[in-house]
Amino acid sequence: MLSWGAKRRFIVLAIAILIVVLIFAWYGFAKFYAPPSCTDGKQNQEEIGVDCGGPCVRICENQAPKLIVHWQRAFMVRNGSFNALAYVENTNPRSGSRAVSYSFKLYDADNILVAERIGTASIPPQRIVPIFEGDIRTGSRSPARTVFSFEGDTEWVTLSAVGPDVQIVDQNIIDIETLPLLTARLVNNGSRPLSNVEVVAVLYDSSNNAREASQTVIPSVAPLDSAAMLFSWPSALGFTPARIEIIPRFYPGINY
Repeated sequence: MLSWGAKRRFIVLAIAILIVVLIFAWYGFAKFYAPPSCTDGKQNQEEIGVDCGGPCVRICENQAPKLIVHWQRAFMVRNGSFNALAYVENTNPRSGSRAVSYSFKLYDADNILVAERIGTASIPPQRIVPIFEGDIRTGSRSPARTVFSFEGDTEWVTLSAVGPDVQIVDQNIIDIETLPLLTARLVNNGSRPLSNVEVVAVLYDSSNNAREASQTVIPSVAPLDSAAMLFSWPSALGFTPARIEIIPRFYPGINY
């Protein structure tokens, strides 16, 4: 039977060992435990997939929006040079991508590939997104068919569909039978500056067919200010535009 002194020494030793164990346990937990995150390579914290869905900004592949390509077309600028445009719509109100890879392929009447252009485009949520490539060289062959497609994997993220508050005003087209020139102004009604805004103009005929397209870039627009836009073509249109659509493209972190 242990004496009182021995019991006391045993209790003190046990308490000391417990304290040491707790200290090492706390140290190990602090050193090796990583809280669940959207970059830990695990499906946790109510994620729908690995590091996607739920509380994560990244959208899982099975939730990614299906982009609608309404039409794709090549427009002759001059012999051997064409502009290409794909009229794309993202119907999802909460998903966008900073960089989507794509390709334009132009085929002649014999179904021979005469030119290809690849690129990347930002896709905001719930918007029409015109994807434009200019001055595609085709040599002596003329394209009869244009094929547009998205390439590779795309990272989709949750975004607000509310973009900058802008207006297109003072639209005017002149000299359509010589050197056509379309002018307009983009008005920034918001409180944030806009920068490097890509703007596409599409000209439609009386049958609502897209007959010409051009693109310009606005370097910057201050809040409550406006910027001039200029679209030009090197030769006569050959038709009178019945409708003109001017579409700016905005993406957070790129343009505002």
